[in-house]
Amino acid sequence: MEAIIKLRKSNLMGDGICIYEDQYGNSVFMKKEDSKDSGEEFVAKLRFKDKSIKAKPITVTVPVKDDEMGTMLHIDYLEGEKAGDEIDSAIDMFTKVMQRWINLMYDIAMLRAPSSGEADAKARLEKLSKYEELSDFIGILMKN
Repeated sequence: MEAIIKLRKSNLMGDGICIYEDQYGNSVFMKKEDSKDSGEEFVAKLRFKDKSIKAKPITVTVPVKDDEMGTMLHIDYLEGEKAGDEIDSAIDMFTKVMQRWINLMYDIAMLRAPSSGEADAKARLEKLSKYEELSDFIGILMKN
């Protein structure tokens, strides 16, 4: 089951939090945090509409290490294992949002690299403008 994902809350440039929701009411909470090392870090938490299903949060540091094997989503079923479109959709949404944020962090990091001029800087901002999470911020920068 493919999730239909909606950005419900977007305050990435403020408190670093975005919340996404699928068609079943499951949500993904994302929070950008200060990285202990160089790079960016975020925490992702899948929240099922069915409160008897819990998922442990996952922390991702970007850049992702070349030797990193990935991580597993740990799900606890408090009332016995369940299956269905609602659960498949939640997991699909979580996977897509995590990948989106990894790409987003790499694209934000581009802003720190030396620019080869105004055209390069504009191209970088246009690339970031594809992210709904940054639309307010990019809109302000593009007007100047």
